[in-house]
Amino acid sequence: MFYVKKLPFNKEALISARKKSLRTGNWAKALNRIERGIVDLTIRFVDRISSGHLLKTLMKIISKLENASKYMIRAEISGRILAEKMGRIAYLWGNLEAARWKDDVSYIICLGLNSMSSIWYKRL
Repeated sequence: MFYVKKLPFNKEALISARKKSLRTGNWAKALNRIERGIVDLTIRFVDRISSGHLLKTLMKIISKLENASKYMIRAEISGRILAEKMGRIAYLWGNLEAARWKDDVSYIICLGLNSMSSIWYKRL
């Protein structure tokens, strides 16, 4: 049995990672069709991972899911701060609808991703 982050890396670990990424919405966003297929086929047909090549591939895929999740959490945190500030300013300017901007998840994530990509762009 192989271990990733002190957890057994087996069929149950793959199922758990898949469920979590489906729940958070990262399954289709972070992985391409081939990577999703590899995980699905491994869950369906492999009970114990004995191939080093398959293990290496699965570890890359799982780390992609973990990184995507962390990135979206950071985007939501930074976006929420910006949404509150922008909503407050727009409300003071007379836009009464702006008071609800801080609760709009799509707007929050859009602002967060925008701010993070502009920070990344400035570093180049």
